[in-house]
Amino acid sequence: MRRAPNNTTLALLLALILAAAPALAFAASATATPAPPASGAGSPAADVDIQLWPSEADGSSVIVSAGVPEDAKLPYTLRLPMPTGIVVTWAGEISGGGTSQDKEVAYTLEDGRGGKVLVMTLTTSRVAQYEGTLPSPTQVDGRSETTLEWIQSAPAGAEDFAVKLTNTAGEPTFDPAPVGAPQQNASGERLYSFAQQKLAIGSAYKLKVSWKTVAPGTATPGPSTSSAAGSSDVVLIVLVGALAVAVIALIVVAGRANRPATEAVDDVAAPPSPRRGAGARRGESSPDDGKADVPLSDDPFDDVD
Repeated sequence: MRRAPNNTTLALLLALILAAAPALAFAASATATPAPPASGAGSPAADVDIQLWPSEADGSSVIVSAGVPEDAKLPYTLRLPMPTGIVVTWAGEISGGGTSQDKEVAYTLEDGRGGKVLVMTLTTSRVAQYEGTLPSPTQVDGRSETTLEWIQSAPAGAEDFAVKLTNTAGEPTFDPAPVGAPQQNASGERLYSFAQQKLAIGSAYKLKVSWKTVAPGTATPGPSTSSAAGSSDVVLIVLVGALAVAVIALIVVAGRANRPATEAVDDVAAPPSPRRGAGARRGESSPDDGKADVPLSDDPFDDVD
């Protein structure tokens, strides 16, 4: 006759089942096929353009533009890195037909790697943009200074940095130095471009700008940095000097070539006759032994017969 299990046995069996349940669930999830991510959720930008406007009348401004990858379809959700200390004033889609046709879009801020991330979804355009302000420039020895600290808190293909200065920003200096000469418009504003960056996730890029406030219309591009200007001056001086030496040498050679053939040079001895034969080294000479020169074979193995 079978005995019915008592309450103690049932309780122990139930405890063993509950203890094994998490392990069984983990094994089932490990073998299951993961679900594909939602289309366009948190996708990176193909490239990001960052413009710093530090000398505006109302303080320093930043404009960040980004494009979606060529093979991406709309709607597309972008996760855009943000510089330290920025206060966003506008975000939206760029139509290309003027600011009146640009579409403002709702956005959210999230924590990225090392900094904040602006998240927005594009539905009609393939270019996103957000604008914001930075703390006002500081004053150091009669000059204004602003530092942009860009945090690569989300992935992107590449980053292009530029600085726009107004016509009242004179004697500018930069760290790092810009590439090439600035572009200038009719109002005297100048746009300086910098070397393209491909920043790792979580890394930072600092761009420091310093300038002196001058009367409108009197600002000049000025040197990128003092060291860069000095280096270019040294290189120019060396090139000019080398060119002058080459010209002088050419004149001397041409003058010697135009001398009359009958001009005698008494203080130069006649060169010795070269020694012929395979045993003589190039340029070696020997005294005249009174014997006629006998041409020998040019074959270096002629003596081994």
